[in-house]
Amino acid sequence: MNYDKLLFDADATLYDFKAAEKQAFMLTMENHGFDCSLGSYELYSKINDDMWKRLERKEIGKAELRVERFASYAAATHQLMDAEQISMEYTNNLAEMGILFDDAMAVIQTVSQKIECSIASNGIGYVQRRRFAKSGIEPYFKHLFISEELQAEKPDPNFFKRVEEVLEIHDPKRILFVGDSLSADIKGGVIAGWTTVWYNPDHLKNLSEYQPDYEIDSLSQVIDLLN
Repeated sequence: MNYDKLLFDADATLYDFKAAEKQAFMLTMENHGFDCSLGSYELYSKINDDMWKRLERKEIGKAELRVERFASYAAATHQLMDAEQISMEYTNNLAEMGILFDDAMAVIQTVSQKIECSIASNGIGYVQRRRFAKSGIEPYFKHLFISEELQAEKPDPNFFKRVEEVLEIHDPKRILFVGDSLSADIKGGVIAGWTTVWYNPDHLKNLSEYQPDYEIDSLSQVIDLLN
């Protein structure tokens, strides 16, 4: 099948978000004299992941998430911290961490010569845009769709509808969408009628009710799908 548009999720698809998250967390904690051990980061990361799952389910708002993740972390570790201040510093540090996966840039450069590419990402607007600029990928993408700016989080159908409106899509199946999250990318893409590609480098089992059209374990396989 020929496709009209190619969209990529950003974090954990093109970007090594865990590496960026770890660096931003460690730097923030170190600056304030808090525990910055590997165990402390792993606890924060779990809390943060849970918060983003709650956001996908619309159980929490984005502004609340930014602060509550650090308030929950402080409570769990019995540390006294200004969660709002720490959150602001952390997000500023995260914005400087545009860490791509090793093969991401080469794949982006190749596929962007074949088809119009855009990014469809859940995240905080200024953080994502700063990271896109830092990593040098912006010139290869027509649009940067960010949930905070669209006022809808994947898998909310409104996110996908607004993307289709901007791209002037008439046949949703001619959108090829690559993402790592079954609960956000694949679920949302399947509901929208897009052609979905699950990026699954860790070979996880799909226990959800939503089945992608394709499953890949290397970004370079996107090139094969276009060919």
